[in-house]
Amino acid sequence: MTQPHHSSTEEQPMIEVPRDSSFNSVTEHNHTILGVPRTGNIENISDMPAPIRWFGYIAFGAIVVGGIAILAIGLLM
Repeated sequence: MTQPHHSSTEEQPMIEVPRDSSFNSVTEHNHTILGVPRTGNIENISDMPAPIRWFGYIAFGAIVVGGIAILAIGLLM
């Protein structure tokens, strides 16, 4: 006998959960003691100290230049 096939397109009821609610008492304790990490907030690079800014500029520039070099070498070969 075969089991009925459940399609992944079936509508599931959405459960609304407030963002500040905790999963259980352990997470509530960690939120109280450790705090909730910031999510979704990207720091403004101009507010960072100069050495960190320069490292970011150099690292991002190296990634961009390396990516372009890999594409150029791949197209030439």
